[in-house]
Amino acid sequence: MYQSLLTNRYLSSRVIPFIAVAAVAMCVALVIIVVSVMTGFLNLVKNSGKTLMGDVVVAYPVTGIPYYEDLISRIEALPDVAAATPIVDSFGLLKMPYPIGERKEIETVQMMGIEPISFAKVTGYGESLYWRPLTEAQLDTVREDDFRRSLPDDILASALDSGLTLHDAQTGVPEIALGIQVSKANERMRDGSYEPMGDGYWWMRKWSVTLTTIPVHESGLGEAESFI
Repeated sequence: MYQSLLTNRYLSSRVIPFIAVAAVAMCVALVIIVVSVMTGFLNLVKNSGKTLMGDVVVAYPVTGIPYYEDLISRIEALPDVAAATPIVDSFGLLKMPYPIGERKEIETVQMMGIEPISFAKVTGYGESLYWRPLTEAQLDTVREDDFRRSLPDDILASALDSGLTLHDAQTGVPEIALGIQVSKANERMRDGSYEPMGDGYWWMRKWSVTLTTIPVHESGLGEAESFI
């Protein structure tokens, strides 16, 4: 009784204790908010890294790892490993189909040579492909002027299959999965999505590009190779 009376009298007679309590409460709330935001940001960065490259990268500079098939078999035999995939990471020159005429634009790009099936098991490659038939949920959320709405589902399904296999199902010609930001024909919108400009005339699915790379050996030399 005496303790309650003394506490009530002390708190009611002075404003400073209330200010101190409010300051402590604000500091605790600030710490909680900062930790929550940073934890969410770190998880976002971690998940984005896994989507692009997986959890662990085993690499050897310049020349790469010889007999990588044996290494992958040994890695996949480990109890804590779900899947492994080979990657060739290099740079190249990409000859774009535009503008109209003989002189075409050249883009400097980072190239990743992959085995799409095993790469999709290690990363979120399959889910990251943009050109695919729209789901019912996406039809309710994408803009009305989204270019994918104007394309038949079989065209989008063919584009998705080419992205998953990196081969044309009809001709068997090797294909390239371009980053959607590579082509200047794709405009980045305010919501972060991309929209083909010019009513889709320069939609990359309709055109061919040429990628030129330089394979590097132990001597540091190599001859240019082109893939269409």
